[in-house]
Amino acid sequence: MFQIKKNTNRRLWHLPKGVEDVLPLHHSFPDGMVEARRGRYGVLYAFTDIPMALMDEEGKEKVFSLYEEILNSLDSGAQTKILAVNRPETREQQIRRVKISMQRDRYDEWRCACNEWLEGEMKKAPISKKSTYLSVFIDRKSPEEAKSYFERCDREFALLFSKMGSLCRRLSEEETLRFYYDFFHVGREEEFLFVPALQKNELTDASLLTCPQELSFGADHFTCGGRYGRVLYLHTFANYLKDSFLEELCPADLHLVLSLDIQPMETGAAIRKSENKLLSMESNIAGWRRKQLRGQNPGAAVPYSMERQREESREILENLTSRDMRLLPTLVTLVLTSPTKEKLESDTEKIRSAAKKHMCRMEILHYQMREGLVTTLPYGENLLPVRRTLTTESLAALLPFHFPEIEHEGGCFRGLNQLSGRPVFLNRDKLLNKNAIVCGVSGSGKSLLAKEELIQTYVSDPSTDLLVIDPEREYRKLCEALGGEYLEISSTSSQHINALDMEEASGGEDHPLVRKCEFLLSLFEELTPGIGPAGKSILDRCVKSLYVRFGSGKRSAPTLRDLYDLLLLQPEPEAKDMALGLELFSKGSLNVFAHPTNTNLSGRLIVLDIHSLSKSLQPIGMLILLETVWNRILKNDRLGRKTMVFIDEIYLLFRSEYAANYLLTLWKRARKYRAGMTGITQNVEDLLSGPAGRVLLSNSEYTLLLSQAPTDRQTLKKLLSLTDREEKYITDAPAGQGLLLCGGAHMPFVNHLPGENPLYGLVATDPKGKEDGNEGI
Repeated sequence: MFQIKKNTNRRLWHLPKGVEDVLPLHHSFPDGMVEARRGRYGVLYAFTDIPMALMDEEGKEKVFSLYEEILNSLDSGAQTKILAVNRPETREQQIRRVKISMQRDRYDEWRCACNEWLEGEMKKAPISKKSTYLSVFIDRKSPEEAKSYFERCDREFALLFSKMGSLCRRLSEEETLRFYYDFFHVGREEEFLFVPALQKNELTDASLLTCPQELSFGADHFTCGGRYGRVLYLHTFANYLKDSFLEELCPADLHLVLSLDIQPMETGAAIRKSENKLLSMESNIAGWRRKQLRGQNPGAAVPYSMERQREESREILENLTSRDMRLLPTLVTLVLTSPTKEKLESDTEKIRSAAKKHMCRMEILHYQMREGLVTTLPYGENLLPVRRTLTTESLAALLPFHFPEIEHEGGCFRGLNQLSGRPVFLNRDKLLNKNAIVCGVSGSGKSLLAKEELIQTYVSDPSTDLLVIDPEREYRKLCEALGGEYLEISSTSSQHINALDMEEASGGEDHPLVRKCEFLLSLFEELTPGIGPAGKSILDRCVKSLYVRFGSGKRSAPTLRDLYDLLLLQPEPEAKDMALGLELFSKGSLNVFAHPTNTNLSGRLIVLDIHSLSKSLQPIGMLILLETVWNRILKNDRLGRKTMVFIDEIYLLFRSEYAANYLLTLWKRARKYRAGMTGITQNVEDLLSGPAGRVLLSNSEYTLLLSQAPTDRQTLKKLLSLTDREEKYITDAPAGQGLLLCGGAHMPFVNHLPGENPLYGLVATDPKGKEDGNEGI
């Protein structure tokens, strides 16, 4: 009797019962880790772009070398993907995302003016968002082992990317799930509802939150949520690729995900493979020569193709053994979706044409749409056998960097990126510190840009108070329109600010009496230079005595007149000299700061007009105003409020050594007290003439450079390490255009406020510009 033997080598096909079986994503963890299938865990990292388009050759070579270091660090036991993502938006979604909400108060008219301006600028921008990610998946026996592995990855990637000026961070659980959800639910992104697991040992069902309701696959496309999609792969590589290749392969108006799937080889295995390849080529050449000898043609030259392959094999082996490179089998795939089949065909041709420009070829994955989709998206699977083995140097040519974007949620509009056309929204709360410098020649638009930010902050963020030191009387109209407090500080003014007002720091970090003594020491050094140790001791004694006496009295703080009277009562002769130096500013004609404060210093917007402050009063006036600003910062911090300070023509404060030093201290410490400082100046040379100004600039995370004078350009170029390409954007630039520096991001911007917008009347400093309807003045 015959027995039929089963074919055990036959491949068994698994027929998926639902979408969740097609897309292998099962669970997510509170730390952002996901489980793609049993025993396979992964993490998504987001990293920021760097301005490759603005770098010189030396800068590009440095980035190229550092990127090679990242590629060499990839684990051969893990599956790594580098992802470039374009997410489309409708124009309505884009505008709705940036509009300022109405509050039904007196400022709604200015919110409407801001929204009208923003809506006009949004219409000039492309309707998509670009992001770059790194995904790592690893096989482990338990989630605990995987978590330990990814914690090491967190530290390593953060360090390596920071060397290039890029910020790399792990996505949270909600951000990770939203990544998958947004791809499959275009147009319904706002419906995403994150429901984390509530029980201690319960995991979030990732497939339930991210999978689409339907997903079907055809021969050369797939459909999902009413959209048509397609997967392509890079079939042919060019011998040489520009660093802009990936950028041009991902047009900004398309919805797509481009993936570099990298599976590093062990160094030993890579060397053995290269040696075998070289040995095989040598054998082929030797066989070819024997054949020529038999044909009595001993002098025949080796064919070019064989010689070239041998040289390439030698070069690869040399790179692996001498230059510490690795072999990185890589697959480049791209998945895009479009609203219609016709649009899909058009978008496909656009991508293929972009590849042809670089002598490359993108091909459609026929009858492999499911495998291509799962391979391209970060699921930790590679279901396609198509790979190209590249060295570290070759793969590094596929740089995922070109130019950064800044689109912080809740940020102020700063203009349009001149390279990409995308809007720049900057939220200072997202930066390491909130300090800023705005500088440019007269007429370049620096005051306009500062006032734009002031207005946007005032009408959109009620938790922030704003203080302005105005030496040119440019902020009066703006202050009155917003209902702020406008204080004219001069020797003849009836509005007074007490120089001895005092606020206690939150948390008790600074003893207020000690800080006030330090302030008065600086004040007396300005009035009577060289008061000496005896004078300092006398002043310390008198200040403590004054505040003890007035602490329980009717007045909240003593005045300079009280200090003058107390100095006269001291037995030391030095005290009489100190009193004499103080007399002009306490009982004399310049006693504006020697009265109790009779103005409202608790409003949301306060403008301190020092235009009429006499030259003899300016040195101590600047110190006292900075002390007033610091008192307000301390008070707001104690109340849980933020403070933004704008100092126009900040170079004036550097004329006094003590005011400059006080400002420097305030600049360094403001971050700890929820405050941000903004310095506005056209005299960059005065700002950078001393060490204090340079420290000020280096402690500002955000810098706006408008058109600069030739001497200032060279100084700034050296100090801020600007390239020749970046320098062009601040050379004879039109008003409202320049270079924005924010952390490691450098970008040229253009900011034009239409003359017909009501905001223009509040911010313009050139009456003629308003009459003519000019923009950006």
